[in-house]
Amino acid sequence: MIKTLALVGNPNSGKTTLFNNLTGSKQYVGNWPGVTVERKGGKLKKHDGFEVMDLPGIYSLSPYSPEEVITRNYLLEENPDVIVNIVDGSNLERNLYLTMQLLEMGCKIDRKFYYMHMEDDLPDDLLKEYELAIKKRAEHIPLQYIVGETEFMGLKFKVNSNVLIPRQDTETLVEEALKTVKPGMKVLDMCTGSGCIIISILHNVEGVKGYAVDISKQAVNVAKENAKLNEVPVLFERSDLFEMVTEKFDVIVSNPPYIPTDVIPQLMPEVQVFEPIEALDGKEDGLYFYRKIVEQSKDYLNSGGSLMFEIGYDQGKDVSKMMTDAGFSNVCVKKDLAGNDRVVTGML
Repeated sequence: MIKTLALVGNPNSGKTTLFNNLTGSKQYVGNWPGVTVERKGGKLKKHDGFEVMDLPGIYSLSPYSPEEVITRNYLLEENPDVIVNIVDGSNLERNLYLTMQLLEMGCKIDRKFYYMHMEDDLPDDLLKEYELAIKKRAEHIPLQYIVGETEFMGLKFKVNSNVLIPRQDTETLVEEALKTVKPGMKVLDMCTGSGCIIISILHNVEGVKGYAVDISKQAVNVAKENAKLNEVPVLFERSDLFEMVTEKFDVIVSNPPYIPTDVIPQLMPEVQVFEPIEALDGKEDGLYFYRKIVEQSKDYLNSGGSLMFEIGYDQGKDVSKMMTDAGFSNVCVKKDLAGNDRVVTGML
């Protein structure tokens, strides 16, 4: 009987290189994350009873991109006999993110203590807490909600079921904004959620006046806590898009709900069951909020101001055309680390 060995890990962690060494395959090895777009198989050299599967890189088991879905579905549905987790030793915190967060929460220890005492046995009470956290995770409760926090742009953010969990994809939007935002500018974060975008911008650029709005009062409360936690001054307001906005801005950034309504039931349980539906549902075609924001933003941007969106991987062309038709110039699409369209920017 043929047994399967699955290679998993973060994008660009060396899975394909190991796959080639194990199987003799001539599969291409690239330097960009997300190079493997389909799972690839090969016979283990000198061991015909093993098939090795090279899977696309993932950061978590709560994926959005098609490549990440391939890996998650294979691990959960096809039950490989052996799973080899490839860890990039130059970036242990990212590669061991899930493990370390569970240890910090369940065992009440920090990372320094763990590295100094990794051979020690856990006391029974801490072990029970750790096992409880594992049980919750097995019920598909997102890890970030279990521990009550997550990391984004090198900062800590409190999260709960009232806000979407900040994802590394969204760091692409922040990185693009940081190329434009300068001291003295006024920046508005539309649909702020946890506040991770505006807080990260203000943390990296001094002298910026930051404003943020969200339709959810509960989300605004979480965002206020995060601004205090990260010691940045942001003016938060509960508002249905621009309803309560009265000023003009140099930059407007937004990660609005963009998942089509009929796609939501197909999402992983961690997302469709536990994350707030109002932060996900972009109506029939996923473009409802882009249309609204593009149309209304012209009244709230200074001349030469920038509008910047996070988008779904297949929405770059539609949102670009929308902005161009509305009179925005220099409209361009930026890709994330996995090579997917992720950000659209334009100037008024």
